[in-house]
Amino acid sequence: MFSDDIKAILKDHHTAHTDFQIEHFMIGSQGHPFFQFKQCQREIATRWETVKALQEKLKAIENKKRQKQVDKIGAALIEKELAGPLRELRKLVKLARRFI
Repeated sequence: MFSDDIKAILKDHHTAHTDFQIEHFMIGSQGHPFFQFKQCQREIATRWETVKALQEKLKAIENKKRQKQVDKIGAALIEKELAGPLRELRKLVKLARRFI
């Protein structure tokens, strides 16, 4: 089945960028420090929206837990999904601080 193929292909896929990719490709490729800072801003805004949305999902699951509708697997998946954007957000903020 098609979805089984996709699952197999994406099994080891990581959506988060490495620090090297962030520093040298996403930000460093922008040339002038002003444009690097503007790219940091765009990336931070994107990651911040992702983090807020995932935190809302996690909060909803926590509320379900309080109502005895435990969804540990869902919470674990969201926490795992949240780890990448949070790490990227920390790196991007650190890079952006160089420009202010």
